[in-house]
Amino acid sequence: MGLLRALLRPIDLALCYLAVNGAPQRNISGLVVSCSSVRVDCEEYFQQCATAIELIRRFDRRRFERLRRYVRVVALTTRGLSYYEPRSRTVFLDISVIGRVPAYLATTLVHEATHARLFHMGLRNYAKEKARHERLCVSEEMAFLSRLPYSEQLLEEVRRSLDRPWWDEASRRQRIKCFAERHHLPDWLERLLVRFGAR
Repeated sequence: MGLLRALLRPIDLALCYLAVNGAPQRNISGLVVSCSSVRVDCEEYFQQCATAIELIRRFDRRRFERLRRYVRVVALTTRGLSYYEPRSRTVFLDISVIGRVPAYLATTLVHEATHARLFHMGLRNYAKEKARHERLCVSEEMAFLSRLPYSEQLLEEVRRSLDRPWWDEASRRQRIKCFAERHHLPDWLERLLVRFGAR
């Protein structure tokens, strides 16, 4: 199973590359923001990203510089979660974040930029220490939110997020189910993704 996943990674990366580079793009504060989903109003998405990035720049310069240093592209995904793809230095935002308050999108970027920083610092043991990595990223989210005005409710939401680990097997299966429903995949393909899917 591990060998098959390793063989599928280049295909997955190529598909991500094609989706990002074939989509409408904007340069926002030095980041390439790609509207890589047909289900999204691109102008609204670009505006939401610009607002979120500006929140980080205005209230937390250190985390803003971290975002610009370790992330090259911000794109969209329908996989059911947001994640960092280190080979292309891309933060993929799940389409579910679109329409949330700008602070939520900003904290998601802070979270994924922390994953990027850990990876580029050489801490590439995510598969073995998922809980530790996610707790570090959530602590960065909370530190960022503590600088934002009127963010108490979102801060509490982020704090409670650790009560239900999203990196366990049950959550992985739920994300695959979400992805399959979004794309109307047949049951057999969903089962294949559950068996061999990396995320």
